[in-house]
Amino acid sequence: MDSGAIVNRKMRAGSGSRPRFGPLLCPLLRPALWLSPCRSLGSPLGLPLCLSLGPLRRSLFGLLLGLLLGLLGLVPLSALAHDTEANDEPPLQPRWAVEGRDWPGRSASDFLEAAGIRWHYQLFPATVDADAGVDADADADADTAATESPAPVVLLVHGTGAAGHSWYPLVPELRQHFTVLVVDLPGHGFTSAPPPQRLATAAMAEDLAALLRALDVEPDWVVGHSAGAALLAQMILDEQIAPAALVSINGSLLPRQGRFARLFMPLARWVINRDVVARRAARRLGDEQQVAELFEQAGSPLPAAQIERYARLAQTPQHTGSALRMMAHWRLDRLEPRLPELALPVLLIVGEADPLVDPEEAVTVAQQLPRATVVTLPERGHFAHEEDPQQTLAVLRRFLAQLP
Repeated sequence: MDSGAIVNRKMRAGSGSRPRFGPLLCPLLRPALWLSPCRSLGSPLGLPLCLSLGPLRRSLFGLLLGLLLGLLGLVPLSALAHDTEANDEPPLQPRWAVEGRDWPGRSASDFLEAAGIRWHYQLFPATVDADAGVDADADADADTAATESPAPVVLLVHGTGAAGHSWYPLVPELRQHFTVLVVDLPGHGFTSAPPPQRLATAAMAEDLAALLRALDVEPDWVVGHSAGAALLAQMILDEQIAPAALVSINGSLLPRQGRFARLFMPLARWVINRDVVARRAARRLGDEQQVAELFEQAGSPLPAAQIERYARLAQTPQHTGSALRMMAHWRLDRLEPRLPELALPVLLIVGEADPLVDPEEAVTVAQQLPRATVVTLPERGHFAHEEDPQQTLAVLRRFLAQLP
């Protein structure tokens, strides 16, 4: 399909479409096996398992069994039971003075307490500076950011395991027309972690709404990547925000939990909630080469500088543990029946080469929405907006130009 091609929302998925397990269970299984102390099992099988092994992709029961076995392989059962590990430090979150020492848009960063969470957010005021770059030094005027601006406000929400820095390649152009608000979701990046149950969809929507109230910000339109799109949809349906449009980039909007999954998820949540699992996972994920391989498996090879930033976060137990817990507590089965209530214009951007969220899912979602448009980005993976920010911005410009 050509770049930026619009797919009619009534179009039906082809009979040969790939099985849909997506980013909720597959990433839980993939790191669980890959992070296993038994590298002979973890390294060769962990990364490609969900992407290439047909039996597990087609059997949700097998997927859940693999998930639990993989997670249990991370640590001894005694350590899981007591949630301790000998000679191990307590879980740590990324440190602003260390991991955040040269963070993109750093001078636009601030911290605020809301809903019992210490949030890290960045507020970039609108500017006409057309020469703004896309590197970490492109922070001109950010230190003079005001909490109020006559320019429209766009809210950017990242997905599971990412942070606000994932949007930075888009910020310089967006702020030529908008005030841009970027947040680190709870437990991600430099935002503190709430109790695990607050990482569920509806609870996280409530907490993000509390932050917006504290900032006195009402976003005019919103953009979400992967699980971030589902979070924004939840907030719109719960009338916590009222944007003019919703943009989803490889949005994870459909549930993948069958009967067997529902039976096993309580045990999976118990395992994933253990701090010792987060510590072991972070220890394995702190290597840049390993992180780069994960993004390649997601269909989106990224620049070395961006990989290095992800590795800084992944080596901290709070970030990695919160990503796992968010996936374990996510409840898209409660969101899907309400999708037809989204009456606003919705743009569904999909990467043609996304192995985590089947691109055909966007067509399925669009069939349920009153005002949906699907645009496919050829040869782009799950992190299409980071992989090719200019193509993503071009699609956004065309969509916004069509809005009343």
